[in-house]
Amino acid sequence: MSRLSESIGSVEKVELNDSKVSLKLTNGSAEISSFDEQVFRISIRIKEERDFSYAITDPARINREINIDDLKNEISISTTKGHLKINKDQFLIDLLDQNGKSLLKDDSLGTRFIGNELTVYKRLKEDEKFLGLGEKTGPLNKRGRAYVNWNTDQFAYSPDDDPMYCTTPFYIGINQDGFYGVFLDSTYKSLFNFGASNDRFTSITVEDGPLNIYYILGDNLAEITQAYCRLTGTQALPPKWSLGYQQCRYSYYPEHEIRNLARTFRDKKIPADVLYFDIHYMEDYKVFTFHNERFPNPKKLISDLKEDGFRSVVIVDPGIKVEEGYDAYEEGRDKGYFMKYPDGEDFTAQVWPGWSNFPDFTNPEVRDWWKDKIGYYTDLDITGIWNDMNEIASWGQSTPDLIINDYDGDKTSHKKARNVYGMQMARSTAEGIIKNKPNERPFVLTRSAYAGIQRFAAVWTGDNVSTDDHMLLGARMLVGMGLCGMAFAGNDAGGFVGETTGKLFARWIAQSAFTPFFRGHTMVNSTDAEPWSFGEEVEDVSRNFIELRYKLMPYIYSLFWQAHKDGMPLVRSMAYYWPGDSQIYDGAFENQYLFGDSIMVAPMRSDTDFVKIYFPEGEWYDIFTDRKVQGQNTSILEYEIAKYPLFARGGSFFTEQSLVQNTNEDHDGTLKIHLYHGNIGSKYDFVHFEDDNISFEYKDEKYYQRRISYDPAKNELLFNIPEGKMESSFKKIQLIFHGFEIDNISINGSGKSLNKIEQYRFISKISNFDPFYNNEDDGLHADDLPFVEFENVEGEIRVKW
Repeated sequence: MSRLSESIGSVEKVELNDSKVSLKLTNGSAEISSFDEQVFRISIRIKEERDFSYAITDPARINREINIDDLKNEISISTTKGHLKINKDQFLIDLLDQNGKSLLKDDSLGTRFIGNELTVYKRLKEDEKFLGLGEKTGPLNKRGRAYVNWNTDQFAYSPDDDPMYCTTPFYIGINQDGFYGVFLDSTYKSLFNFGASNDRFTSITVEDGPLNIYYILGDNLAEITQAYCRLTGTQALPPKWSLGYQQCRYSYYPEHEIRNLARTFRDKKIPADVLYFDIHYMEDYKVFTFHNERFPNPKKLISDLKEDGFRSVVIVDPGIKVEEGYDAYEEGRDKGYFMKYPDGEDFTAQVWPGWSNFPDFTNPEVRDWWKDKIGYYTDLDITGIWNDMNEIASWGQSTPDLIINDYDGDKTSHKKARNVYGMQMARSTAEGIIKNKPNERPFVLTRSAYAGIQRFAAVWTGDNVSTDDHMLLGARMLVGMGLCGMAFAGNDAGGFVGETTGKLFARWIAQSAFTPFFRGHTMVNSTDAEPWSFGEEVEDVSRNFIELRYKLMPYIYSLFWQAHKDGMPLVRSMAYYWPGDSQIYDGAFENQYLFGDSIMVAPMRSDTDFVKIYFPEGEWYDIFTDRKVQGQNTSILEYEIAKYPLFARGGSFFTEQSLVQNTNEDHDGTLKIHLYHGNIGSKYDFVHFEDDNISFEYKDEKYYQRRISYDPAKNELLFNIPEGKMESSFKKIQLIFHGFEIDNISINGSGKSLNKIEQYRFISKISNFDPFYNNEDDGLHADDLPFVEFENVEGEIRVKW
């Protein structure tokens, strides 16, 4: 085989049927099909390999009927959303929208290979932008960069390190002609080049195997994310307790440390739902054990914590200690469940327990065994499991490529299996919890993942560092993960590696309160990093933003329902709404994002009290003061430690409940709706969702779902007739108006009296420990807000003013 780059060649033979096009190429083959009206699939091969995917939820849909025109010089495949054209002479691909505009076109280099390495080259358009790739460092817009997809333990990574823990080879391109998505379904090591070291092309390279690429069309970015989630699955609906504040450190032990931690949260009235058991809970770091001296009665401990409103999450790593008499080791060894060398010897490497073997989670039989083993935890009433070190990580960080993986019956080397190993472990863990607790939704947190992980687990961004740069990087990473369907994601608040400061911790808690996964965490041999660890002022600030998280739980839970239904993330790139606004890609503003549709978060550093914020088109309201800011302008604003830059979007609303100390505690029965004056160009729709917070009975419509629509042209808020088999837990609704001047209001045609809130606060005034200034107004409130209160009846409710 030539050492030089060779072209895949031209089209020599075409075979057509109703669902696909098969092409014989000079130096390989290709198959073209469609998943739905928005998604084309092209598989290019230089050698035969089984067509199998861990990412795609419904492979049978790929063979849907499509419209094919086989012309003299080209093949054209059409849907209502666009066209895919293939030049026969050079096998060049052109993706066009329904109006014939070329969105993404092969460079004249086309598709080429060097040995088993296969690359497709695309023309780089002027001012083209590239978003996504999931958990990646660097800027929001990836143009001018190249990224490797190879799951890697990146301890204390820098803001530009690559590769990372997860592989999500999907991105969205934005250019003057429109939008498109590209998903590479390959678990081999791959490389995405977005014009790095050249001004000619972007490229996608796979180290081995076929180029399985899905091209996604859409009129906007949301449509593209939703189509990607139809391919790879939407976010599993989590148990509500996993959306509350979670506290972790490496590690809390022995038992009295955990009990004291729980008692302190409750005594200080800082809401929290989850406490973590890191590796020191185990006997000699052996999974499926508790240390007999440190935790003599884990069942009672877990029960006592649950009674006090705390769920327990335990870390479970893949390394099984090589030790005679240890049942997990002996079972795995005797049944042949560990990854092996080609000569049949079990692969052994050192990790926390010492020399360890590693289950082959690409083997269905091993996954079933693991599900049974998870029963050890569910028998203790633990339904939250944290899968760490599952890249896989080991001392030396050099897992041999020649290790054999089953890969669901198609044995292969670890070069193909590594990127999917962590996902299959998380899958086995989630399915194991469900098997042993059939009607309780699992919470699984994973560090390593592949495309489609959202069906099984939440993902956190690994071993970050206690710096301002990492805090801001975390926001960009979550935007990239959200674009790729990973709706349940977060960073370790305060940073895991290093020593955080009080102000950095307070800022990070405020930022993380507006992310899907909300956990404070720190490393062994570091100072304490709980909300009360940095003095009274930081404690007050942290409590305020944790409390705000709990007050907004109706909004957050409803956003998770949307993520489960259609794939839209909670952390949303500003590009979803203003893709043509160049300011949102600017390095000064690239950390900003929307939390849902209605709240803009502008992450800020802790080493300054000033932040530069860009306000896109529309009207924006400081959430704490109601100060209005007109869009399409930039402001430098001052925020002392007690406050944080959060802005409500005019023309939208969000929901609030009374404060609770954990998600299992009852609220007061009143749902507050904060409606902000403005016009987003159309009606604003929001689906309020409730269920029992824990089970799978929502699948049988045991839920309460109600669409609420705001029509600014009619000055009307419409509550549609509820759906589902449950009644709402909210018996009353309090509608609070921001930025409105209202004299009259009617509900279902009858006049209703308006009231006013003299001073409305989302967060409490923090303590002032200097008595001289104790009576000063902190300025964190809105004044004279009109509101109306009414019964939450089952029929349609129409509010007009």
